Amino acid sequence: MLLIEPALLSAFGTTIGKWILGIRITDRNGRRLSYAKGFSRVAVMLWKGKGLRIPIYDAVRLWKSFHDCKDGKTLEWEYDSVIHLKDQRKWRIGIYIGVCIAVFGATVFGIAIAKMPENRGDITVAQFCENYNKFAEYYKLQENYRLDQTGKWIKLDTSVIGEEDPIEMNFTEENGIMTGLNFSIHVQDGRTIVSSYQEERILSILAFVQAQPSCSLIFNEADGMVWKIQKSPFENFEWEECGVKVTCTIKPLGYLEIENMGILYRDEEVEGEYSFEFSMEKEE
Repeated sequence: MLLIEPALLSAFGTTIGKWILGIRITDRNGRRLSYAKGFSRVAVMLWKGKGLRIPIYDAVRLWKSFHDCKDGKTLEWEYDSVIHLKDQRKWRIGIYIGVCIAVFGATVFGIAIAKMPENRGDITVAQFCENYNKFAEYYKLQENYRLDQTGKWIKLDTSVIGEEDPIEMNFTEENGIMTGLNFSIHVQDGRTIVSSYQEERILSILAFVQAQPSCSLIFNEADGMVWKIQKSPFENFEWEECGVKVTCTIKPLGYLEIENMGILYRDEEVEGEYSFEFSMEKEE
């Protein structure tokens, strides 16, 4: 805004919003503002009018500017410029509101598209892996691991030691099309810490459930599933969304959950046993 609006004012004497409302800005001699004067005007407006969008302070500045305008005072960024109003036809306000709604809708639509996987519909295992890796990179999860085209793990930085490998994924296919995924683990070796495999589950849901044609672009059903996993990582569940049955069964014995960590810690006085199973299966 600080760079583009001065350019529009110096070139056309207005911006898109001002043009819709029939407003034109000039200097006191009726000429278009220079870029420098336009820049100064916008900079003061952002500071004195919008408070640089600083929370709370921006509301204070907007309230103060509203009352100054209502009382007929010259706002601080308007001392060296003149506002010309072509007319006050009501339809201009309607068009302006419509444009604002359209811009908001386009923004929401763009965000929704960005959140969807690149490969949708009847996807192959390789396409699932592409989706999975995209989301892992986008959300900065499993930063040292990626899936190859067959669904096997690749360690990006082999110099990192002591890092537990992700759980092995098993795929089901029909005529080359991926129909499901499962991974599981059963621990009886008394290890101190076990994982909820939260990241693997979330990324798998985003990469597969969202890929289904029936998954809504705006009201995304997968988001609710992800939120529940994040909130209760060790809770058992069985869901059916977008034509995919998603099941998770966790049985911890002798383990205590560490809040907000997504891991269980074994009670030293009890012999620990832990089983975990997650599956996604495409419904007929």
